[in-house]
Amino acid sequence: MKLTKKRVAIATAAAALATVGIFGGTYAKYSIETLPTTDNARLAKFYLKSDNELQLFSTGYKNSEMESADVANFFGFTDNLIAPNVATVQNLEFSVATEVKSKLTFSGLEIETNLPNNLWGYIKISVGGTQYTLTQLKASMTAPEYEVAAVVLAGTVSNPMSVYKVPVAFEWALENGVDDDETAAAIAQAEGNAPDGGYYLNLSGTATLTQID
Repeated sequence: MKLTKKRVAIATAAAALATVGIFGGTYAKYSIETLPTTDNARLAKFYLKSDNELQLFSTGYKNSEMESADVANFFGFTDNLIAPNVATVQNLEFSVATEVKSKLTFSGLEIETNLPNNLWGYIKISVGGTQYTLTQLKASMTAPEYEVAAVVLAGTVSNPMSVYKVPVAFEWALENGVDDDETAAAIAQAEGNAPDGGYYLNLSGTATLTQID
């Protein structure tokens, strides 16, 4: 069977189009995408709070509940007092909320005083059960550090039943062999002859929560 010229031309054109489709690269390649994937996070929480203030000193002290005060302020006066025959203790309390592993330390007590230094060896302060004299504390370049908790686990949240406690104490014994020096200081205080307007003792301490590895 003979093809007419017209039919030959059409067949030739169709073959040419087929060739372009196979070898010319004009058709699109396969392509596929997944749905977008996302992630997010918030910053971990890290918090330390003092639940009470340092209130080691008072306007009066009783060594026995059955007896009258051993040391007491004049009526109507609100100054805190220290003197021989005073012993007092307090638990400082701290709450923690941390989502990172940490440690809790307490640095103190830092001392500021103008008491006569011949009395320093008989005035004692303890932190975490370790006792120091004023002489030792004043001679140290840094306040003693007490380890409250070596490891506070990530995810820890304190509640009223699980606060961290630091025991602090003050002691000035009645009998210590320096009665004359103690009496002289007390008379100077009464007569207004003590330096800086009066003898005083200031204590301060700081708790620190630190992230650890």
